[in-house]
Amino acid sequence: MNKIFWIFVTLIVLVPLPFGMVFSVTQAFFAFAVMILVLGYCVVQLRVDNGPNVGLGRIWPETIGFILVLIWGVVQISTFTPEAWHHPLWSETSAVFGVDLKGSISLARGAGFESIMRILTYGMVFFLALQLGRDRARAEKMFWAMTLAGTAYALYGLIIYFGDYQMVLWVEKKTTNVSGTFINRNSFATLMGLCLLCAAGLYMTGFFNALQSRRTGRDKTLHVVQQAFVRGAPLLACILILLTALFLTHSRAGVIASLVALLVLAVFMGLMIRMAGRVYQVLTISVLVAALGVFFLSGHGWLDRLTATDLEREGRIVRNEQTWQAVNMSPWTGYGIGSYEQTFFMFADEKTVTSYKAHNDWLEMMFELGLPMAFLWFSVLGGLGVRCLIGFFRRNRDHFYPLVGFCACVLVGLHSLVDFSLQIPAVAVTFAVLLGIGVGQSRSSVNR
Repeated sequence: MNKIFWIFVTLIVLVPLPFGMVFSVTQAFFAFAVMILVLGYCVVQLRVDNGPNVGLGRIWPETIGFILVLIWGVVQISTFTPEAWHHPLWSETSAVFGVDLKGSISLARGAGFESIMRILTYGMVFFLALQLGRDRARAEKMFWAMTLAGTAYALYGLIIYFGDYQMVLWVEKKTTNVSGTFINRNSFATLMGLCLLCAAGLYMTGFFNALQSRRTGRDKTLHVVQQAFVRGAPLLACILILLTALFLTHSRAGVIASLVALLVLAVFMGLMIRMAGRVYQVLTISVLVAALGVFFLSGHGWLDRLTATDLEREGRIVRNEQTWQAVNMSPWTGYGIGSYEQTFFMFADEKTVTSYKAHNDWLEMMFELGLPMAFLWFSVLGGLGVRCLIGFFRRNRDHFYPLVGFCACVLVGLHSLVDFSLQIPAVAVTFAVLLGIGVGQSRSSVNR
């Protein structure tokens, strides 16, 4: 099992390296590797006659919802559906060219198949994280791995930025922002935010454990200070590096969503240690001062972009209105999973006709899946997030794992309102890992 675990960790930390895994060949390799790991895990568990650490029956509503969404995606790209469901362009094209084309709900069956395989892969990643992350030692190792890997990618991005190399790996950059190994800085901001949650969760947990120790008086104070600024120094350094890279992405929504998620993390962790009193307040103020220092050093570019925001000039409002009009024209069946890029042009004008993303994952899913299945998909992710939040309040220890899972939902949920970061495989995989660990740790080992 250890071999499976470390191979899985290696895959996760290397996912952002080849441009966020946006190329089909790297996605195919990753999907194959994850499938082999899932099969290997199941074989090992059957051999020891132990079953999975977390039976999917524990999360049966979300499991059924996930399967139904996948089935609906298959239905959309299939040709056996009633002709009344098919997009009229299939019959019109057949009439024009005089050929018998088999129609379907989707106009982009190839893209639909790729989307189904990606979602299935993310599901397998979640399953592995759910099972392997059930063990607290492995969960901690995965958090450390993502923290260190995220810091390494952040450092790479900062070196490129301050060195003015204008390169992303071997490709020339088109912007002057920090994007690490990604082409898109907004998606890299989301990844930095997710890694920042891991680092902050580990750091705050170590500090809170020191606060709750049985030491008293000066001895306890020295122990807390040592934990916060000596033993916790590596994590504190990671947090500052990740914050710096986050601000220098100059991603308005990415920074705001990440800061909101961090605020939720700090507030909820503070609620669980109300006995911390003045010491917690002093540390919080110290961390805020450090964060403000990072902001003043590296956040001016982000602030300039934020104050200069003009949604109408950027075309976001018009594109969202056009997408919503398209949803209203086919609210039940949608236009096919993964078909936005190939289908939206029919509803666009001269300003938005080149748009290949809605810059709103919520709206894009409604466009592709139709309202019923899109809301089912939202319910699946939301249900898992709620399980994490409940687990945070229910657990007596290790409660920061489910809290980070919930905060990850807050981060990607907010950012998805104005961008498409979850459509970048590296971001989606990292989110699936955090959510899987959060759900896996949301129940005590006594309730296995």
